[in-house]
Amino acid sequence: SLQIHVYDRQQAVYRETFSGEVELGRQRDGKEKLYACRKDGDRARVAIARIDEDTVSRDHARIEPLPENRARITNISSKVGIRLADGRDLKAGTSTEVALPAVIYLGRKAVRLQVPDAKEPSLRGLEAPVAPPRDIAAAQRFPTLDGIKSMHGRG
Repeated sequence: SLQIHVYDRQQAVYRETFSGEVELGRQRDGKEKLYACRKDGDRARVAIARIDEDTVSRDHARIEPLPENRARITNISSKVGIRLADGRDLKAGTSTEVALPAVIYLGRKAVRLQVPDAKEPSLRGLEAPVAPPRDIAAAQRFPTLDGIKSMHGRG
């Protein structure tokens, strides 16, 4: 599952945990509630921008949780990009995979994608013992417990 936090001008405006795909965009019409999750077929949809915020498309981003603390971000807009935290632009119609936590930008909205908050980190959830990574590339993909604690401390 995946937890999504939405920020508007550095203020937290929405937070929800999803088990499947989520689409984010601006209101399709004046009746669609802002920051309210609703089912749209087999996926969830959340309007994170008002209908007059044209820096966000009506259908802008599809977020899909993946195994191993990763997510796939697909830009479903026909013309507006999605800015990634590293400064790259995810062009309309393309997708990328990111390691969680990750931050993307839809217009003026910052969207943080992360593994759902656990009250206490529990290691009992692992199906089998996991050895620590030996190479640096693997170590960067799997943050240490200290890294996890510091990420939660900032939130």
